[in-house]
This record gives sequence, C-alpha cells and structure tokens, in this order.
Amino acid sequence: MHTATIIYKSFVLFVIDYCDTVWSCCGCYNADNIEKLQRRAARIIMQTDSSDDALAHLKYDTLGLRWEMHVLNLVKKCLNKECRS
Repeated sequence: MHTATIIYKSFVLFVIDYCDTVWSCCGCYNADNIEKLQRRAARIIMQTDSSDDALAHLKYDTLGLRWEMHVLNLVKKCLNKECRS
C-alpha cells in the first residue's frame, strides 16, 4: 500500500494538480472523469471495492476541494502581492 501511495502521489496526483488553478473550471463532465480516476486509484491502493471507504482511509480530499484550496491560495498570494510574474 505504501509504495502504491507514493506512485500515485508522484505520478498521478502531480499531473492532476499541475496548473489546476487554471483548468479547475473545466466543466462538470471533465471534472467527474478526473474524480473517477482518483476514486479508482484509491480502490487500487486499498485493494477494495468501495471508493468512499478507500478515500476515507487514505484521507484524500476530493479533487474539487483540492482545486478550491489551490485557487484560494493563489488569490491570497495575489492579494498579498506575493505572486511572481
């Protein structure tokens, strides 16, 4: 389980999080597909059939919540003039 979690966070979640502040408003259909990817990865990592149980055990936030936190963090940085061009 530990190795699978490292692989997921290093290769899959990294790609999902990359520039998510820009494409987080990609529409419900695409966001649902990306969320399904995370749920499937959690099931594989935990070797279970229940996505909800796997996500809860791994303590993974939904991707929508992750995107929202990243956007809010970016807005905070911009308001505090911490954004770099």
